Amino acid sequence: MEELQTGFNAALGLTASYSVRNKLLKQQTENAVKAYRIQSEKDLFTNFLKSAGYNLNIFVVEEEKIVELPRYHLFDKQTNFYLLKNKNPTIQYDYEYLKNDLNIFTLSLDLWKQQQISEAIEVAKREFTAEEVRKIIAQYPERYLVEPAKIKTYIPINTQGENEVIMFSREQDNMIKVLTNQPYLDNYRFSDAYAIYSLAGKNQPEFIYESLHDYLMKGSLKRHITGINFNLGHGDDVAVGLITVKNRFVAYNGHKIFIGGEEYDVFILSSEKIGPGEYKYFNGDRGNDTLIITQLPRYYNNVSLSSDGILSDNDVTLSLAETFINLEQGSLRFLHQSIYANFENVEFLINSNNKTDIHADLVSFENIIGIKNIQDVILANEKDNILNGNGGVDIIYGKGGKDTIILNNGYANGGDEQDTYIIERYSWNEYVASLAWRSIDYIWDAENQIWINIAINRATDNIDAKIIIDEYEFQTKSIVNLDYYLDEIKELAITGNDISINISAFDNQRNISV
Repeated sequence: MEELQTGFNAALGLTASYSVRNKLLKQQTENAVKAYRIQSEKDLFTNFLKSAGYNLNIFVVEEEKIVELPRYHLFDKQTNFYLLKNKNPTIQYDYEYLKNDLNIFTLSLDLWKQQQISEAIEVAKREFTAEEVRKIIAQYPERYLVEPAKIKTYIPINTQGENEVIMFSREQDNMIKVLTNQPYLDNYRFSDAYAIYSLAGKNQPEFIYESLHDYLMKGSLKRHITGINFNLGHGDDVAVGLITVKNRFVAYNGHKIFIGGEEYDVFILSSEKIGPGEYKYFNGDRGNDTLIITQLPRYYNNVSLSSDGILSDNDVTLSLAETFINLEQGSLRFLHQSIYANFENVEFLINSNNKTDIHADLVSFENIIGIKNIQDVILANEKDNILNGNGGVDIIYGKGGKDTIILNNGYANGGDEQDTYIIERYSWNEYVASLAWRSIDYIWDAENQIWINIAINRATDNIDAKIIIDEYEFQTKSIVNLDYYLDEIKELAITGNDISINISAFDNQRNISV
């Protein structure tokens, strides 16, 4: 039937049906996503990795399942108009405009004109997610008609990645065998993996791009490695870096075992899921090693698709609030609710039942960088740590060692030895933007066709930063660096061993206080 419709359209000079065009769009999306992944790795190598001392980038190209993301249009029965992307009255078509009688003598022309009008309307219509539609209909149950978008939206989603093994060292074999429950380990196991690398010398190209298999066959190249970046995508992966160089690991969804060497290694956690099958084991080994968390997980690991490959509307997005990192216990968890009291009570933080199960085991780490503008609870160890809350109302304990603690809002306690506190400049605008993105407390303004965030309207009067630096020991002198100008310091008061500083800074037409 679809082939007959396609032939009929071609005979009349019409474009293909939406069904055919959506199939082509899905294929184009798949090809574009794959090309984008490869180009992104090349750009990362030339723009960042090479200058940072990594001359080998290992990555995989996984077959990504392309699925439809449901999108909907709304027809306003009160105005008799569709809701459009741009509220331009010159393209406000209503239903009656489309009900033209067809003249049999000008059938092809009329059909072509009808199709052009229909497509112009379809492209101009504003798209809404299923969640947005539910909210709008709950507010206005009789006002709108809902229809699925004819031009589909497709997104990549990895239901299950490949399982790779890439081991440049065998020192940790016994531990890996226990974690994987495998009696024997291959040095390498991969399918569609690639290498981007550069060599020293005047006449060498900017980079060489080839399959990882071809790269590994050139055994002499190993001695030229200065640093390795591992991006094994999704799936259950094992990666062991080269001991004598720095290693950088990017961890997405799946069970990961990543082990560094004796240099400065970096582990970047960017997984979207938690739950069974999502456990991570990160071992910095020797050297001075850093964990960077880029985002909170959004789904459990059983994200489902409907039988026709559409992302299910029933998948509940997680509402996790913050990270909980305990370097002394070697664990990373997430908290369901933010903490705004009992900052100074370490036992309360450790024993709170507000936490998820362990998402990652952390072995031999010194440094932490939290999620941008999200609350991070960081409990360090006896080493000299660098602890960066990266925005948000952070709670950071340095414990032993000479620690460097970086935050712009929240609570910090460096511990026993001389510590350095860096109070970064607080951005009111950044805070508001992140609050708006996370909030679900918004309503639909039908007349102006905009979302109004009630939570921001309530919160903007009380979002100034407040920083508490708590020092228990007075035998050593800690250092506090303020990322503010001298004339922004409005008041400094000393009461006993306490110092109170009031800062008022100008942030895009608003005064903020710290």
